[in-house]
Amino acid sequence: LMTGMRSGELYALKWQNVDLEGRAIHVVEQWTSKCGFGPTKTRRTRVIPISDDLLLLLKELKLREGAKSEFV
Repeated sequence: LMTGMRSGELYALKWQNVDLEGRAIHVVEQWTSKCGFGPTKTRRTRVIPISDDLLLLLKELKLREGAKSEFV
């Protein structure tokens, strides 16, 4: 909701693609039930800025789940 990302891009989002200090999310892949993981719909990487509210949410998630999973 706070990113404008497609649902498949959110399912495939990994912590390695989230830059909390630089306040940016790098969208590099997506997931679909048909094909699994693959390139984004446009086949291009894009950068999503992280708002103040989203930064707080991501930091909270990272504290809870970050060490347990590579996925956000």
